[in-house]
Amino acid sequence: MSLPSFLHGQELRGIYAACLLVATCTHALPLLQHGLSWTYGGADPLTAMFWTALAFADPLAAVLLFVWPRAGLVLTTAIIVLDVLDNSIVFSGVIADPSWLYLWTKRGRR
Repeated sequence: MSLPSFLHGQELRGIYAACLLVATCTHALPLLQHGLSWTYGGADPLTAMFWTALAFADPLAAVLLFVWPRAGLVLTTAIIVLDVLDNSIVFSGVIADPSWLYLWTKRGRR
């Protein structure tokens, strides 16, 4: 199955880059509100470091998609895979106990 003709090359990279820039805003906003050392309301330190790093990795990947496309695609793929894995681990407790998410987000509003 091939992509529609309008989704090739720079156009497709543009869509990926736009998604990464939206993700940049999502990851940068808490840092602007709470600073670089915020623990995301008590998240595991590795998770907090990873989420903080995404504020810098996302725009880097967006730029690399145009400057060095292969490296941009590798970084974008790594970001997506690691973010899904990390979020799955962090939020797996929500399935067993939905109140856990409520408590976690309430602690994060300090």
